[in-house]
Amino acid sequence: AALDRAVTRDDMPRLATAMYDAARELVSERRGDGGGEIDVVSQLADPALDRTIADYLGTPGPDTATQLRWARNILQELFINVGNLVTVRDRALADAAQWRMHLDGLIDARKQQIAAGADAPDDVLGRLLRYQAEGEPNLHDVAIRHNLLGLTTGWIPTVSNAFARIVEELLGREDELEGAQAAARAGDRELVSAYVFEASRFRPQNFALLRRVPRDTTIAAGTDRETHLEAGSTVFAATLSAMHDEAAIDAPDEFRVDRPWSDYMLFGHGLHTCYGQQIVRAQLPALATALLEGPRIARAR
Repeated sequence: AALDRAVTRDDMPRLATAMYDAARELVSERRGDGGGEIDVVSQLADPALDRTIADYLGTPGPDTATQLRWARNILQELFINVGNLVTVRDRALADAAQWRMHLDGLIDARKQQIAAGADAPDDVLGRLLRYQAEGEPNLHDVAIRHNLLGLTTGWIPTVSNAFARIVEELLGREDELEGAQAAARAGDRELVSAYVFEASRFRPQNFALLRRVPRDTTIAAGTDRETHLEAGSTVFAATLSAMHDEAAIDAPDEFRVDRPWSDYMLFGHGLHTCYGQQIVRAQLPALATALLEGPRIARAR
């Protein structure tokens, strides 16, 4: 509840502007010093995300590389380690221990700053500490720490991954890339967004959702696709396939920028809708605009 109060819809333009400004600066640097080549993950999405998140949440890492490593290793354990590899888990636990200590230090330092009457930035950490002081139930320091750690873990690797896949998809589509770049140059962020998420429909950050069946279950009982699952089974909800299902999606094989948002299954659904959906819908088009608004991009040799 406190996090919902601290991360507001009114913040979305701020996050989009911060992302665009950071990304535009990084792209400009590569055009000047990098010979016009840029790695869209390590030289664009990652540092731009780290910079904007550090400012908005109020939780900079010791340095960009360390915070990126922490987020990726913990995300891999939480969401991708389906084989329960011990090496993956141990690496994530070691990074989590470092990250918790780092965040504890940031929380303590901010509390001291507030107690001393110094001006503090209007960021998520500051808002959570204010709610804590006002008596928000259960909002102890560990709860604040875990929320901030969880937000960053779910934010950096997934958005960076999604952006790389979007660029990859556009690079393979000459007409669509031209259209996306024209929209970016015209400053039409809404149209850029349409290109971005349609590209993501073809090449999403996530092709399926992994779920474990807790008890014997029958899916779609009474239909021609009725399927019985035994307790302990693992199932994949194939969202990539679903977004190309001609029974539900109009002309699913066509790249179209006029689709209703209901055609996209990129952020989960219902109770499991991604907490960062509105953040990503603000930031990804801004990131793409910074890359696409200049000269025509092409795959590096």
